[in-house]
Amino acid sequence: MTSEHAKIIRLARNFPTLEDAPLEPWDPVVFDAWAAGPAGTSGSRHAAAFILAVWHIPANPVAVVREHICRELHDILEGCERRAYDAEETAPPLVQRRINNARDKALAGWRSYQIGELDEAREAATAAAAIVDIYAPLARWLAAERQLSAAGVLRQLGDVEVWRVGTFNAAAALAVWDAEHREAFCAWARAPWFC
Repeated sequence: MTSEHAKIIRLARNFPTLEDAPLEPWDPVVFDAWAAGPAGTSGSRHAAAFILAVWHIPANPVAVVREHICRELHDILEGCERRAYDAEETAPPLVQRRINNARDKALAGWRSYQIGELDEAREAATAAAAIVDIYAPLARWLAAERQLSAAGVLRQLGDVEVWRVGTFNAAAALAVWDAEHREAFCAWARAPWFC
């Protein structure tokens, strides 16, 4: 057993409703299934969600999908940026200013794409490519019609680790817990730590 496993088990043992929980050997998936299943109570579900939050904060599904959707464009932008920095090193000051101006427009396009503003992203990338041809791959990629694969998005979401017992909500937990549970939580909160 690792020291992190021993530490999380000790913390869990401070919560009376987790007395019968499958804590050893530490397996967060088994623990989560127990808490979300029929053996769990309202108090134990809150306690388990707390323990799992201390163990590991699950990924934000929206962020995972956004990263998946934007990954290819990000790689293209990085390639353009590397070429721009290389060109900038030996360029005269006037060309350096043009590269910086194009870079600002390309980054504006990137930000627009990340929030779903495709027309604005295309316009900014086209402007960047018109100033400096280095950004032409970015403009070409944005100009192409693409359809996002539903299977790809679902696969990305399927890989996101989200606890079945739910996310920890301190206010809801404190409203349900008895004094012993609240004290166990407050003891951790006075000197918080995460695995």
